[in-house]
Amino acid sequence: PPRSTLFPYTTLFRSLTPSRSPATGGVLNNGAFDGKFFYVGANDADSMKATVFKLDPMTGKDVWTKQFDKMIWGGLSLANGVLVAPINDDLYILNADDGSVLNMFNTGGTTAGGAAAIAQGKIVVKSGLSYALSNTLNNNEIICYALQ
Repeated sequence: PPRSTLFPYTTLFRSLTPSRSPATGGVLNNGAFDGKFFYVGANDADSMKATVFKLDPMTGKDVWTKQFDKMIWGGLSLANGVLVAPINDDLYILNADDGSVLNMFNTGGTTAGGAAAIAQGKIVVKSGLSYALSNTLNNNEIICYALQ
């Protein structure tokens, strides 16, 4: 019978951050997969910082990591070599190959509970989810960023 790939990846995600709490730690959302690598965001409850990981699914090793000074509450999005990471109220646009920051937009509100949509050269994200641990303003907007 074919082997399940769920167990190793679940184990891998659980090992990304040593300290987790139900409210602030660990992997809270789905990652992204480009056919070769997994991309996942995880929070560290102790430092209150997020890390985005590019992982080799065959070995479980980091290809690169990128740490942010805020927590990640939304899912990652990926298209055409561009990785979009909603880090609290900031939307980071990363080069998926090496993790370098291509751009960053402050959305004016928390980008939590979902992932940005990427289509036809545009990135659409909702902003402004209120939750108990946030000190970010709630602006309740849908924002579309476009290439120029």
